[in-house]
This record gives sequence, C-alpha cells and structure tokens, in this order.
Amino acid sequence: MNRLLNVLERMDRVKVTILLWVNAALAAFVALAHGGAIFVYHLGKVPEIAEQLPNLYVSASTAIIGMMLSLLGLTVLASRTIVLKIQTVLLLILALGMVYFAIDVIAAGPAPNVKFSWNPVLFAFVVAYPVYLARRTLMPVRSSSPTAFLLAPVWAAAGSGLLSALVLWRVWSAAT
Repeated sequence: MNRLLNVLERMDRVKVTILLWVNAALAAFVALAHGGAIFVYHLGKVPEIAEQLPNLYVSASTAIIGMMLSLLGLTVLASRTIVLKIQTVLLLILALGMVYFAIDVIAAGPAPNVKFSWNPVLFAFVVAYPVYLARRTLMPVRSSSPTAFLLAPVWAAAGSGLLSALVLWRVWSAAT
C-alpha cells in the first residue's frame, strides 16, 4: 500500500506541461479517430454509423477544443492552470458519458445488429485519468488529506473494472 501511495504522490509532481502534452495527444487521437469516421461516412463507405453521427460530431469537436486548449496552455504560461482545469472538466464529462454507456449496455444489452467491442483497459483509463486530474487540479491533496482521497483514481479504475466485467458478461449472455 505504501508503494502505491508513493507512486500516486510522485504522479502529483508531474509538471503541468507534461499533462497538457498528454491531453493534447489524447485529443488528437480522438479527433483523428472520430473525425476519420465522420469523413468516411460522408464518403458513403460506412452508412451503418449514421445513428452514431451526433456523438461523433460532439466528440470530434470536443477533441479539437481540447487540442486548442493544450496549445493555449503550452504557449501562454499564465493560462496553464485554468486550461488544465477546463480540460479536466471536459474529461470528467467524457468519463461520465462512458460510465452511462456502460450501465446502459449492462441494463439493456448491446444494440441489436450492431458490431460491439469493449476494451476494459481503455475504459479504465478513460475513467481513472480524469479522476486523477480532478483530484490534482480541482481538489489538490494536502498532507492532511485522507488516504482514500489520494486513492481516488485507483478506486475509479477498480470500479471501471467491475463495470467492464459486467459489460462483457452482458454482451456474452446476449450472444448466447
């Protein structure tokens, strides 16, 4: 347990510029993936994603905003803290959306006639990373903070693991 706490305390010393670069890379990945899906849809190659188009537009636009915020934070020193806080809120909203989606799949099963894939490791990252950023930027840890508060990202990852197990079980049971 002490080892884990030491790792989490060291993570709190990561420079803001590194976090801005990480956020920029994540945003570029999402913009490329979702923007590419939008592009190939409009080429007429994948008409079956039509019902996902509104989500793709929102996520691609949010990713572009995230990249622009990272550029602002990396170029204007005085804006770094506020940019990281804004990105944290955006990532928390994304995490909540993904948790909602997981719960929806658990409750209703995957949509019929739709190819479904689930990556528990990516889901854990999508949930735990914003919790880490929130704990670090919105509610910084002090020496008097309880250990459970410091472990918030670990608890988020564990909860996402449970949700992933339930999602995979639900998808498997729906297929049989």
